[in-house]
Amino acid sequence: AIGGSDPVMGLSVVLADTTDIVIVTKKGYVNRIPVIAFHKSSRAKAPGKVIKLGKGDYIMGLYGLNANDIINVTTTESKYDIVVSDIPQGSSVSAGTKMIRTRGEEILYCYYQRKQG
Repeated sequence: AIGGSDPVMGLSVVLADTTDIVIVTKKGYVNRIPVIAFHKSSRAKAPGKVIKLGKGDYIMGLYGLNANDIINVTTTESKYDIVVSDIPQGSSVSAGTKMIRTRGEEILYCYYQRKQG
């Protein structure tokens, strides 16, 4: 869950045509959850859990995207472009998939590109 002192570097608005919520963590894990897995709620309700975080890990970005959108991740050594449809589907209780090598690297930032069509 997001809350308390958890830092979140990137966050996007969930649009009406959004199909997936994508989460990227500092340790390089990426989780993709179908937006239909979340219940519609009022603004006053606390957010639900979106990923199981390991010790010392935290969320770098949480994005509402579609299958053909791209997550861009920049580390101290590399740049990764990950197509949303290439991310294995997870759940709110999964740790996601290790998609970004972080041995000796630090994730500096991540952002997304919305694709048309």
